[in-house]
Amino acid sequence: MNEAEFKARTKEFALRVLELVDALPPKRSADVLGDQLALSGTSVGANCRTVRRALSLRPAGRVIFDFGLPIFDWRKTP
Repeated sequence: MNEAEFKARTKEFALRVLELVDALPPKRSADVLGDQLALSGTSVGANCRTVRRALSLRPAGRVIFDFGLPIFDWRKTP
């Protein structure tokens, strides 16, 4: 899979996740789960692109990749 195909697949995945979230019933529990699902489902492509960008910019990006998650995601966790 080349980079363009990967980008298209992660974008399609994010859109499908958002469609699923929109289809949830209007309940408080569905809102809570839907918010988390929307955040995690749409971050897949962003995380992968961040890692690729970090690896291509400088050797320090390797440290980020070895942990498996971009640093900015650690700061978003409550």
